[in-house]
Amino acid sequence: MNLLMLLKVYANNIQILHRHLIGANWLSNHERLQSYYEEVQKCLDDLTELFMSVGYREPSLQESLNYDGEIEIRNRDAEESFTLAQLYFRNLIAEMNRLKSELPGDVVSKMEEYQEWFRLEADYKLKQELGD
Repeated sequence: MNLLMLLKVYANNIQILHRHLIGANWLSNHERLQSYYEEVQKCLDDLTELFMSVGYREPSLQESLNYDGEIEIRNRDAEESFTLAQLYFRNLIAEMNRLKSELPGDVVSKMEEYQEWFRLEADYKLKQELGD
């Protein structure tokens, strides 16, 4: 299940961004990245359990890393960190769209709640901040 693999990797990668953030407005940006990985982790937990309830298997961490790898551990400023987070959120939105026809309505409904959150962050808040 590609979506679950992406969620596992992205939760990890956003934690790396959080821990290796540098630059101006550090505290508020650090806290924002923390809220991002917490939301991705919550999404992963909720959707993994729902997907398992309809017959999907949870992918291993190794399978997930083989699918989409861990980012390099190094210091990044807010612009680079938020650009990566925006890319991750857009990738998740696209993968969720791809899955809608394969899942029962109640699972799609929960997935769409997260999709709405990812879209608001990526295509409004981060877009405004990055001047995208």
